[in-house]
Amino acid sequence: MIALFITAALAGSACDRSTDAVREHGPADVELRRELLRMGLLDQTARAGLHRDAPVDTAVMRSVLAIDSLLTVRLRGLVRSNGWPTFSSVGEAAAKAAFLIVQHSPVIAFQREVLPHLAAAAAAGEAQRSDAALLEDRVLVEDGKPQRFGTQFRIVDGVLTAYPIAEPETLEQRRATVGLMPMEEYVRLLERSYGGPVEYRTTGTAADTTS
Repeated sequence: MIALFITAALAGSACDRSTDAVREHGPADVELRRELLRMGLLDQTARAGLHRDAPVDTAVMRSVLAIDSLLTVRLRGLVRSNGWPTFSSVGEAAAKAAFLIVQHSPVIAFQREVLPHLAAAAAAGEAQRSDAALLEDRVLVEDGKPQRFGTQFRIVDGVLTAYPIAEPETLEQRRATVGLMPMEEYVRLLERSYGGPVEYRTTGTAADTTS
């Protein structure tokens, strides 16, 4: 079965003084901001027709994958040349666009490469802490390890099921520290957006979770 990652970015705000400064003075790199916003629009437009009840269209999926690959190549070059796009350098909307492109990238090596830079930006108040948590979970799951924040799900026999979660007894504390909503609220939102049952474990060990 092909694993389907579902990473709904339903998080509380982690904006701080750096974001306020951008709103007052504007981003430092206007051209980079514009390019990232264009790239983000392309990322979202490619996904406009993708939803649970839509029939699988191989041509559409190939088109989305091709766009994701092109955006990965371009963003990788931008990050290597300019560093990770932060709130103060490009503004919140463009920084979020960069994050979404990374999340949708088919290149796990790029996600691993970006993670420490995004985490450092988040620690400095220059990126959303919840974005760094989502990407950390994505990389952990790709590497066959339990996720930490409970953000990654896949469809198993029609049920949206969380990938294994490390130390589930302290999951809520970890989510709170990065601005993610409580798991029960998150699951209710997933149920509404998915339109079907959602399952995750809050007790036992990561190995207990359906794989």
